[in-house]
Amino acid sequence: MKSKALMLAALLVVPSFTSCQSTDAGTLERLNSATLSHDVFFTLKPESVENAGRLANACMGLREIPGVTHLTAGVRDELQTRDVNNLDFHVALHVEFEDQAAYEGYGPHPVHQALLTNFSDMWQSVVVFDATINMWHVTAQ
Repeated sequence: MKSKALMLAALLVVPSFTSCQSTDAGTLERLNSATLSHDVFFTLKPESVENAGRLANACMGLREIPGVTHLTAGVRDELQTRDVNNLDFHVALHVEFEDQAAYEGYGPHPVHQALLTNFSDMWQSVVVFDATINMWHVTAQ
């Protein structure tokens, strides 16, 4: 009986947390269900660093791939040098997808393949972080 009561309590608490939550900073409102996030950090070869802006601009073309719902790209902000900041990259790319099928279609898509063909010779290394994320809107109090 005790475990049934705990399970019922959990079911009542979780939905209220996932849809709306008050904090000291304001109210958090969940905007939609989880989405897939694809973050890519490019470290360029020393002779290619001057082309970081060109690579970031080229990454913006990836927004044309079906299923991409949000995309940002840019060069590392040289002013951000706190101990927690990773300084070992030159260009960052953030892509969100509407679903798993869109993510799976992204890699082989001709626009993505063209970016690889045109810019991969500039890269010293590429690090990718993929995650399932939830989107929230913060309303200040």
